[in-house]
Amino acid sequence: MEISLQDGDHVDDQDQDNDEEPMVLTSAEVLLRLEHGWMNEKMSPDVLPPLEQEKDAMLGQIKVMERNVITLDKKDVRTDIHKLELERIKYIVVSYMRTRFFKVQRMSFALYEAEMKRPRGEESVLFKEEFTFLKNLATRTADYLKETLISKMPPILQKFEIKKFRVLPQMDAFVFFRVVENQTVEVGISIDEFVTIDLEEGDLHFMRYEAVSHLVAGGAVQLI
Repeated sequence: MEISLQDGDHVDDQDQDNDEEPMVLTSAEVLLRLEHGWMNEKMSPDVLPPLEQEKDAMLGQIKVMERNVITLDKKDVRTDIHKLELERIKYIVVSYMRTRFFKVQRMSFALYEAEMKRPRGEESVLFKEEFTFLKNLATRTADYLKETLISKMPPILQKFEIKKFRVLPQMDAFVFFRVVENQTVEVGISIDEFVTIDLEEGDLHFMRYEAVSHLVAGGAVQLI
């Protein structure tokens, strides 16, 4: 998908079909999508699909706003308001990326294993920069553990098994969320017993993340 801003700025998606029409949004709409993604990322235990188009669009918008602020009258009170809004947008973008990098660092082995097993053609949950960081972190950490710890163990224990060092997301953690689109979910109440719950738009719920993780990734619910 390509996101095109109404003021003419747009972000190209090299993988998209040339016949596909870009989604035209205002800067405020793109920022709102990124804000929702930022809040979901902060509240979810796993790494969500990346909002690459939204992030790139807002980075471009920040550059435009920085150029415009320079031309404003410093004595005009509106200049300070524009600067405050610019700093707010910067904070959202930076915090969104920082939150994701923290998760990548914390769950590096689990994410690296998942990326290595990801079928060809299936979209990654990482930005390209995040995958580069993840690959370097996981391989160098593994080398360090082998050199300083595993190599000093008895021969029978000198095999590096990534599953023994990985940190998995807490999918059974409880989360608050607001329903954006009407949905139904199945929630387990015992090992082999499930109940179906209707989620109506605007309702607030509190349940295990695992039951609604696919809805969070798809934007049908908003974590709060």
